Amino acid sequence: MPTHVKGFLILILLGVTAIFGYKFALPQVRDAWQRSTSDAAGTKPLVIGIDSWVGYFPLCSPEMERRMRAKGYALRCEDDKADYAARFKRLADDELQFAVSTIDAYLLNGEVVDFPASIVAVLDESKGGDAIVARKSEVPTLEALKRKPAARIAYTPGSPSEHLLKAIGIHFDLPQLRQRRG
Repeated sequence: MPTHVKGFLILILLGVTAIFGYKFALPQVRDAWQRSTSDAAGTKPLVIGIDSWVGYFPLCSPEMERRMRAKGYALRCEDDKADYAARFKRLADDELQFAVSTIDAYLLNGEVVDFPASIVAVLDESKGGDAIVARKSEVPTLEALKRKPAARIAYTPGSPSEHLLKAIGIHFDLPQLRQRRG
């Protein structure tokens, strides 16, 4: 292979390596350097398991993050997409310091991991944010739902929506809603 082709290939290889280093390695090095030269080195991690419900925003807002850092904590909120069973398992395994949840979701999912935490704060008092919605042409009334025992209803297992289904199933005598199918 001619010398100028070898030189060109080496130049390309060095360029790709430099781009890779700039894109991936440099941010890591900068972050490590910044942590070692700032007060971030002494912060304690504080990880909260959440989902995307808007009511949890104050816990994970930039203002809360700033205030927690001022008190020596590195706040990080991790959205688990409402996987309550996994959230409480992570709490039991000490991967989370806090987990937000409704009380009914904690009761439905906490028992499996021996209720790994205490309820320390109430964030919200529900005013009926959950609802069962059906296509009028399919289920125009609760009585019509009683006549459709095989009706399929979407919900998040181990969540407030499952609790709502069970409560409505008991209150309105709808056996198909009282059975946990998740």
